[in-house]
Amino acid sequence: MRKLLLACTFIFGAHALSAQVYDTVAINFPLNSPKISKEAEGLIDSLIFHDVLIHGQKFTVLGYTDYLGGKAYNEALSKARAKNVMDYLIAMGFEAKDITLCMGKGKIERAPVAGKEGIASDRKVQIVIDGNPTKERIEAAMRPPAPPPAPAKAVAVAPARAAAAPPKSTRIDLTSIKINEAVALKNLHFYGDRHEVLPESKPELENLYHLMKENNMVRIQIEGHICCMDPHDGKDKKDEDNSGWLSETRAKAIFDYLVGRGIEPGRMKYKGFGNTKPLVYPENTEEEHIRNRRVEIRIISK
Repeated sequence: MRKLLLACTFIFGAHALSAQVYDTVAINFPLNSPKISKEAEGLIDSLIFHDVLIHGQKFTVLGYTDYLGGKAYNEALSKARAKNVMDYLIAMGFEAKDITLCMGKGKIERAPVAGKEGIASDRKVQIVIDGNPTKERIEAAMRPPAPPPAPAKAVAVAPARAAAAPPKSTRIDLTSIKINEAVALKNLHFYGDRHEVLPESKPELENLYHLMKENNMVRIQIEGHICCMDPHDGKDKKDEDNSGWLSETRAKAIFDYLVGRGIEPGRMKYKGFGNTKPLVYPENTEEEHIRNRRVEIRIISK
């Protein structure tokens, strides 16, 4: 059914006037509808998650229709489709200035055809990407989501050995988190200049683990941040053990913890942002340092 509703075609080739490679992602629409379906939203989410669509790249958004309908109707419908895709990208955190063109192109011209069903593959919006996603990222983004695991058989567990539920007062409420919203993990602290989590922060990791275990369709990006540097410098600092950049090694530590607890790696990715996204600047107190020295989770889909 997903394949019938969506098509994603990637066209590779260097343009004659530029060394840049452009890729085109096509997202299909239902007959006579400008609205993005839930399946189409899921496809765009997957393209973002797998870094086919990357924040900071430039995009052109072009809407199309099939041959059904008159010229004015098709132009208006194709424009509405393009605008809805652009609006969805902006809602997912992309900058409006990075969408260099958004327009409706009307119907796709073809040799004379007849019929009341039209051509489904012509009812689409193309996102032209100023970039070159790898084949592996494209294949991963297009792969159908894995079905949820079958419920495990009930096993009697002695009460004394049962795993404790996370504290309700700090448990992450998934219903209150919007798609693409970043949420700071409260009470999650690290040793200075290292990626090791302080012992008192383990309950917060337990909260995140329960979120991922109990909501097996949730996918997240784990984002690390550091404090105490000018955000205009766009810098990071080295981890004390020289294992990498601190904001990234801290995010990876959370990723590794969840993988170690049995969470599927394909549901998560991690990224370090250095000092580029402070919550408070300038920092005048230790409390403000702590606010900026954080790890956040961004809900990609749920």
